[in-house]
Amino acid sequence: RFLLNPYRGCTHKCLYPCYTCAFSSFNSYYRLFWEKDIPTVVINFPEILIKELDDPNLKFAAWGYLSPTTDPFQKPLEPHYELTYKIMKILIEKELGFEFITKSVPGKKAINLLQGYPYVFGQFTITSNDEEFRKIFEPGTVPYEDRFEAMKNVHDAGIPVILRYDPVEPLFNDNEEIIKDVFSRAYNNGARHVIFSISDKNARYWDVFEDNLRKHQFGHFINDLKSIYIDKQAGELHAEIKYREQIIEKAITIANKIGLTFALCM
Repeated sequence: RFLLNPYRGCTHKCLYPCYTCAFSSFNSYYRLFWEKDIPTVVINFPEILIKELDDPNLKFAAWGYLSPTTDPFQKPLEPHYELTYKIMKILIEKELGFEFITKSVPGKKAINLLQGYPYVFGQFTITSNDEEFRKIFEPGTVPYEDRFEAMKNVHDAGIPVILRYDPVEPLFNDNEEIIKDVFSRAYNNGARHVIFSISDKNARYWDVFEDNLRKHQFGHFINDLKSIYIDKQAGELHAEIKYREQIIEKAITIANKIGLTFALCM
């Protein structure tokens, strides 16, 4: 895959750490966002992409990924700059396959562009059915209802869609009934596959995570979360293996009953 990040930083302001947090230690763009909440817009990204794809030394370009670190359809950046739209247009013109992952709503213009193109699929991140959870953990995102509707619109345009229940936040959205409801609604709106993960924590920013929990009146969960996040590997804190096995087995069972194929992003 070739990784396409026209926006360096994200307006979703998710409470759980994301790649902007992990990359802030060595990338000045992400450090600017993490420390000062200022996203960087790579205005000339389409021109750079064309130049790189037309490079005679390029042996192959396998698959485009919009976007590994931040949302390619985030508001207000994408509606204003349309960089994702321009990138997709270039990829289509060059007959290259690609995917997008979003917590936003691709506009009609984008869907019309993709309609009929055989080498694209879309992934929608929906991690709960509880709007209060969204307002705390993903305050800059669109409501879940809007995402289900967007999933249906993309599916109805003939574009395969995938649900991402990604990540699970232990003690918050790991409830079996919530998982079952989100999986069912995604299936009813066109998804036939789900990608699932459990949130990992950057050990350097655990204190920031704790501060955010206290800010939102969840300080009483901190000790329980510490008892879950006991597996430390290469600077990352992972939920302990028994917890992960229980949640993943539960999710696989639910997916099988509904008719969704299942994969992990761990």
